[in-house]
Amino acid sequence: MKKFLIMLLVTFPLALHAEQEQQKVKDPAITQMETLASNGIQQALQLLQKSGRFYPFALVYNEANEQVEVVGYRGDPKARPKAEDFAVALFLEVRQLAENNSDVSTAVVLKPFQATSKDGEVIFGVWAAVDHRRRGPWLMFQPLIEQKPGHYALGELVYQKSEEAIFPPLATK
Repeated sequence: MKKFLIMLLVTFPLALHAEQEQQKVKDPAITQMETLASNGIQQALQLLQKSGRFYPFALVYNEANEQVEVVGYRGDPKARPKAEDFAVALFLEVRQLAENNSDVSTAVVLKPFQATSKDGEVIFGVWAAVDHRRRGPWLMFQPLIEQKPGHYALGELVYQKSEEAIFPPLATK
């Protein structure tokens, strides 16, 4: 597993931090993205430790009232779609919500995810698509290392820029 994480870290350097270093000033948009994604990952971890699983959900930050809204499945639990199918629908729902409400500045969609290393080892974790109205979108993968049944440690967070935006494209000058 260490080989996989090292490979990912070499392949996908922590570009947000590198970008910030170039700017020398911490961008409030990046802070919002990191905070919302971190909160979402922690909530996913808590759900996982409490019930052994979690279903995709999103966190949406409204800058005007400084409130975070949780968006998730609201239907009959027996009719719940597969997590992957719901994650796609949820991403589109959050995109529509952001398009219709200009006060929404930051959003993250989270789902359970399994990555496979070159060695074929399956690594379970949390996949997060995070975006900000004034920044570009990012994908994150937070590996979860099971210490004992129901208890996980966080592996090295891996992230990279994404092409799939929640918010409308940024205007170019």
